[in-house]
Amino acid sequence: MSFDFVLYGAFKMGVEQVDYLDFYREFGHLTNEETIRKLAAASSEMAWSKGDILIRPGETNRMAVFMLKGVAKRYVCSDNGEEQTVGFYWKYAQPLVGAYSFTKPANVWVKFLTPAQTLVLPWDTLMECMHDDAEVAMSFAECLLEHSSQQIETMKVLETYNAADRYRWFLRHYEDIADRIQENDIALFLGIRPQSLSRIKRALIDAGELN
Repeated sequence: MSFDFVLYGAFKMGVEQVDYLDFYREFGHLTNEETIRKLAAASSEMAWSKGDILIRPGETNRMAVFMLKGVAKRYVCSDNGEEQTVGFYWKYAQPLVGAYSFTKPANVWVKFLTPAQTLVLPWDTLMECMHDDAEVAMSFAECLLEHSSQQIETMKVLETYNAADRYRWFLRHYEDIADRIQENDIALFLGIRPQSLSRIKRALIDAGELN
């Protein structure tokens, strides 16, 4: 029942118009038509430019945002302003969230790395539907749990894998966006210096592991 699904055909073809009713039936696995119509009636689409900031730490939710097309990153900043990428959003219908909670303020930044198109839904409407329809609440709860599980997996990889194996892991899990984002963002995500990542990439190419 999670909204976090594999790539959908519309993503590959380029999204121009979304049927909101089908969106919530297909990707929310919702069955209550009254709820679906309510969500669809409140939904709209929004275009973003590369570099636009969607979420800032400390902000509370004003709208639910679902990726239709594009790539965004989730990151934190150190006291001296250095960025540490902690995740990416790119899957069709994937919700872009700033915290693993419905009620807590965001604890990360979310910035678009490419031009993007999203579906947006007022947060008040979503919360009302969650209150009235357990299906909606369960779907989003599972989504947040999946996000948390992915973060735990990433932490384990960073703590236990060497630099080359971290990059191999990234290519397996993020192959759909590996060539769409800057190498510096990949390095920040994997905890590797950009120069070291370039050397690793060349070594994998020389070994025939990469084209």
